[in-house]
Amino acid sequence: MLSEINDLIEKKSYWIAVEKIIVIFKKHPSLLEKLFGLELSQKLSSEEQDLYQEFKKIIDKGYNEIIEFAIDTMYNVVRDDSKYDQFVKKFRNKLADYQREKEITLNENEWTDLQLRHRTKEYPACDLSISFDEENLIIKSEVRDLHFKDGNRSWRYGDGFIINFILPRQEELEDCVDSNRFYGLGFSVISGKPLGQLINHSGKYYLRNHEFLNPKIDIFESEKKANYLIKIPWSFLEPFRPLLDGTGGLNIIYTSQNDDQSKTLLQYIPEGHYDSEMTKYRRFAPLHLKQSKNSKIQLTGELENRLLAERKFKIKYVIYSDKEIAKDLTIKISNSKEEAVIEAVKSLQLKKGKNIIEDTISLPSKTSGLLNLIFKLEGAKDWNETCFIYDKDLLSTYEKQLENLEGEDILILNNSIYSIRYRINHLNQLINEFENRDNPKTIAEKFEELPILIKEIEEKKSIFIKGGYLLASFLSPTDNELQPYSIYLPDDFDPKEKYNLMMVFHGSGVDELFPVKMAGEGFGDKGFIIFGPRGRGLSDEYKGQSEIDSVDILKIMQEMFQIDETYAFGFSMGGYGAWRLTFKYPEYFDKAIIIAGYAFKKDRNIPEDDMRNFIGKSKDIDYFVMHGTDDHAVAIGPTDEFIEVLIKECYNVEYIRVEGGGHGNFSFDKELVSWLMKF
Repeated sequence: MLSEINDLIEKKSYWIAVEKIIVIFKKHPSLLEKLFGLELSQKLSSEEQDLYQEFKKIIDKGYNEIIEFAIDTMYNVVRDDSKYDQFVKKFRNKLADYQREKEITLNENEWTDLQLRHRTKEYPACDLSISFDEENLIIKSEVRDLHFKDGNRSWRYGDGFIINFILPRQEELEDCVDSNRFYGLGFSVISGKPLGQLINHSGKYYLRNHEFLNPKIDIFESEKKANYLIKIPWSFLEPFRPLLDGTGGLNIIYTSQNDDQSKTLLQYIPEGHYDSEMTKYRRFAPLHLKQSKNSKIQLTGELENRLLAERKFKIKYVIYSDKEIAKDLTIKISNSKEEAVIEAVKSLQLKKGKNIIEDTISLPSKTSGLLNLIFKLEGAKDWNETCFIYDKDLLSTYEKQLENLEGEDILILNNSIYSIRYRINHLNQLINEFENRDNPKTIAEKFEELPILIKEIEEKKSIFIKGGYLLASFLSPTDNELQPYSIYLPDDFDPKEKYNLMMVFHGSGVDELFPVKMAGEGFGDKGFIIFGPRGRGLSDEYKGQSEIDSVDILKIMQEMFQIDETYAFGFSMGGYGAWRLTFKYPEYFDKAIIIAGYAFKKDRNIPEDDMRNFIGKSKDIDYFVMHGTDDHAVAIGPTDEFIEVLIKECYNVEYIRVEGGGHGNFSFDKELVSWLMKF
């Protein structure tokens, strides 16, 4: 099997190779421990010794990164399985020991140097200097490489940095392994411009540019050198606060793209899933932040909780003073109408260094809702805080109101009730999972929406009555679970009028909310009702129960509204969803729009998942397909092959190959509008 795995890696069939490696690990857990470099709890069998030596050969050929990815994948598969408790504990202990050795200590306004080197290659190489001040985490790097390539998501495919900043809880700091609270940030040159992008926040993919993150990148091709200057504002990394928390977590990864489009990685903390949708956890080296002789007066703190059911709460002020001095702290608390609830002045006697002052705040009896707190100290930057005071009995009241509305067999009424019930359940979940320094604004907004929506049901028997975005839900006939979906109604929506229906399939690692809103802004004024199902797993390719849910909600949409034609729209994994459902359920669709999607994967041999096996169906559907020739995430080759077969089979396909285009980094508005005008 090892020679077969080696051949698969040579052919770049990485997923099949990983799957086969995992099969070996499951059969030989002690081999897995050996490859992790752990102490063995038992002697290796002769068969395992042979396997280990073969793996060593693969690693020595330079394929250690794919082996590491397979090892990490296996660990994430078994980490919550009680059968592997002993192994997981040993593995985590080994990681913790290694990561503690890599801890980084920064003194404010002073530089700490680090190096990133490859174990066998001269290039790439990175010399880093890291510092921080009251405003930013600052990273400078001189990168030496044979090239500095520009491209879509070049922080992932090369050449550029991914920086994972971790916000570990206290117990995670003590464990010193990983956390599901993090910011994943990418820095690279894209389309000739240095860009800083939020990639992932605590397991949810965003891929959004933020101008204030844009780095300074100077490239000196003749010297094989590039200089990076990256500044990450602490205000962006909320709720982490250097003065208050003192220790966070960090991992820095530089990716260099080889000529064959493979990657060479430099990682401060080796991790196969540093930028993966397969796990919500990220590993880290402890990052200690200390004030120095150059530090000035600073103010921050924390509330006992930012979500409050009582009007009395504890508060902690943390103040750094560069000298012993008396200061007045000004406190102002305002409600959402900007009306002052409390205004006070507190006299403080500060010592030199860090001061921690605990206090209690009592609010007037009728205070409720979202509150803004501002704390001022002369010479220091203001500390702004938000909290939300809610009535914990309100959700039970709303639930009783819903029960009084049930009983009529009206589809749109029942789906409106399901939508509110999902919102109540979700709000309860958010409250139960809320951590003391989470942002309460989302919970506040959801509390504000509920009575408005319930009133709409009472008066009009529907929440689907006006234009704009709406989070809704339906009751799955399969398991009686409430499943969320997003819907965007036209601005001038009239339930008596006919509309086209667009079903939007979200990509891997993200939900449907953002894609539906984007499609709504683009098509909401063109006579479309737009909706998107949410996969039971955000990366499950609309297979299994997600496929069943998608068909179920599509049927409901077509019955609940006056529908003319139905369109499928998908990007990336969503493109596969559009191919899959239009080929398997062609009777529900008229047209499909697929951007940078795939109809099959060459490294998988599952007939049910390969849309080539369904050719002959869906010939009455019109397809619009666009794909970039330089797409590293979803290669264009399989799309070329699939479209060629469809054209031979007389399918109605308009196919546009975008020369130099990456993974969706091109505009398709003009071409799509031109295609739509044909009908």
